[in-house]
Amino acid sequence: MTNVLKIAQQKGEEKLACIIIAYYEVVLEEEMIFRAITQNNYEFLQFTWAFDKNYIGIRNKTDAMFIQYE
Repeated sequence: MTNVLKIAQQKGEEKLACIIIAYYEVVLEEEMIFRAITQNNYEFLQFTWAFDKNYIGIRNKTDAMFIQYE
């Protein structure tokens, strides 16, 4: 599902990306967060934080990086 999320972001399908974040377990990469910020996809970022998916890597693993914002 992570690859589908990448494709949705590349094609500018923000609503589809939000639905994927909400209903599926995905592994976020730094590139996805960077792309969302540069393309002003703030709704995607909001869904990421709202559904507690704000980890880079597999969030159940100890090496996952928690994303914070200021």
